[in-house]
Amino acid sequence: METIKAEIKRLSFIAKVLLVLQIIQLAVIVLLLGFNFTSNPNQQKGQTYRNSASAKGIPGKVIRQLIDSNQFVGSKDAKVSMIVFSGFECYHCESFFDSIYPRIYNDFVKTGMVRFTLIPFVKKDNELALYKAKILICAGFQGKRWEMHSLLMKKQGEIPQETLNDLLKGLNINIEQFNVDLKSQRVEQIVKFNKDFTSENNISGTPFFIINSQMTPGNRPYDAFKKIIETEIRLFDDLSQRHTGKSCD
Repeated sequence: METIKAEIKRLSFIAKVLLVLQIIQLAVIVLLLGFNFTSNPNQQKGQTYRNSASAKGIPGKVIRQLIDSNQFVGSKDAKVSMIVFSGFECYHCESFFDSIYPRIYNDFVKTGMVRFTLIPFVKKDNELALYKAKILICAGFQGKRWEMHSLLMKKQGEIPQETLNDLLKGLNINIEQFNVDLKSQRVEQIVKFNKDFTSENNISGTPFFIINSQMTPGNRPYDAFKKIIETEIRLFDDLSQRHTGKSCD
């Protein structure tokens, strides 16, 4: 009789242990499902989402290298960094630079609020886009990046050598030095870095913007960019005040 009671007690204890283990397992499953539902609720196609740069694990030093190697306009101490990946034969990119960028430049770049970086977008195996990207980079070495960008946006299709020489002469670019740079390892490294970045971060279309920590695909009205930039400026000011412990009267 005692043996039977002991066996019943042992089985009861095992049943309780198994029940506890099942409860723990269910709790873990619920937590995992809850994380998946709430971790990135705003990451929908065509939608701006905050902190995506850090959420996607892009180190700050990579962003800085992206900016430094591709040159920028504006203050190096600007509160907001705005990066655009642009295609030379992209209608929406042309529209952005024709009608929206001048307003961003006047309102935010000239005033020292925004540091703007243009990166030529090169799809895999697109030799024409690759060639134009190298032209842009080499022109930038001689301080003519933005002027060359404006000309290339208007020159659709192939660029014969004679046409390229005319563009270089018109911008007072040293052609001999330009040709040396065009074949240099330095240019190859910049192009590779840009292509690797777009590939690793699933950037497949243009224009594509990174505004501080926000990744924003597609062109949009000026007021939409203005709202994002002003929000980032306020966030910068708030963080600065918390860091210094000071506040406005």
